[in-house]
Order: sequence, then structure tokens, then C-alpha cells
Amino acid sequence: MVVYMEEGKAYRMPLIGDPAPAFNAVTTQGEINFPEDYYGRWVVLFSHPADFAHVDKD
Repeated sequence: MVVYMEEGKAYRMPLIGDPAPAFNAVTTQGEINFPEDYYGRWVVLFSHPADFAHVDKD
């Protein structure tokens, strides 16, 4: 389990089945506010490095 500290609080990476944390992000498609923008819809979160490195699909 990965745990990190920020501003005196301990956090861990979400596990499969855990609720996703709320966040705001600026994307190439504009700003998103999760989960408010997606209430009542299925969502798959995917991320890759900010340097736009190739994401291998094979």
C-alpha cells in the first residue's frame, strides 16, 4: 500500500472498488470537476504522464 503525507494528513492510493476522490483538473478538453460533472454516469479514469509520452496499447 502506498501512503504519502501532505499538509500533515496521510493518504493512500485508491484500490479497486474504492470510491474515487473528488478533484478538479484542467484537461485538453477544458476544466473538469469530478464527480460533479459526471453525476449519474459511468466513468473510467485514465491517466498518463504529463509529457505526453506514448501510451502503449499492445
